[in-house]
Amino acid sequence: MRYFFGTLCVSLLLCNFTSANSLMLVGTDVQWNPNTEPSPTSYVEIYNDTGTTDRLAGWQLKMKIEPLSGATGILQFNSADYPREPIEKYLLEGDSSYILVTPPPAVAGPTDTVLIQDYALSGYGSEVPTTLHTLVKLDYHASADAEGIFAVTAVRGLANSLWATLDSQDSERGFTNVPQGEGADVAIWYVTVQVPEPGCFLYLSCLMVCLVFTQASRIRVNR
Repeated sequence: MRYFFGTLCVSLLLCNFTSANSLMLVGTDVQWNPNTEPSPTSYVEIYNDTGTTDRLAGWQLKMKIEPLSGATGILQFNSADYPREPIEKYLLEGDSSYILVTPPPAVAGPTDTVLIQDYALSGYGSEVPTTLHTLVKLDYHASADAEGIFAVTAVRGLANSLWATLDSQDSERGFTNVPQGEGADVAIWYVTVQVPEPGCFLYLSCLMVCLVFTQASRIRVNR
C-alpha cells in the first residue's frame, strides 16, 4: 500500500548512509501560445548516466513552476498523469502502485507546486537503462496575462526529490542533477509563453487577404 514507500524513506533516512547518484532527470523546453494552442505535454524523463545496474524501486519528485525575470502572470500545472505505453516508456510499467499526485490538480485545480511519487509493487523495481524512460507527464494552465519564460524545477533534498533502490546499503539517493542537501531548486526545462502582439495578427490577416485576392485574380485571368 501507499504507506510502504513513506516507511521505506523514513527508515533509510535514519540509517544516515552516504548516497551515490546515478540517475539523471531531463525534460524538453517548450514554447506555447495559450491564446491559440492547447497546452503542450511535458515529460519528466530519467536515464542512468553512469552505466551502473541500479534498480529503481520507488521515486518522488517535488516539482515547481517559477517565473524568470521579466515574466508576467501565472503558469501552473494543470495535470500530472501516468505515462501511457507504448508511446511513453514508463520505467515501472507493469509494477507500478500508480502515481500519486499531491495536491491532485484534477480536484484542487491548477497549482504551481506538486509532489509526485510511485513505488514498485514487487519492492524490487526495474533496472534503469541508459536510454530515456518517462516518469510522469504534465501539462499547464496559464493566466490571461501570462507571458515570458518560466522554469519547471525540481526541489532538492531527500524530503522532496529522491529515488530508492533495494540493491545496496545506500538505498535512498538524490538524482545526479538534483542532489541531496540544501540548495536552490534545479531547473529541468523551461516553458516560454508567447503571446503575439496585436499588430502581428493584423499583419497576418492582411497578408492572408492579399493572398486570397491574388489567387482569385489568377483564376479569373486563366479563364
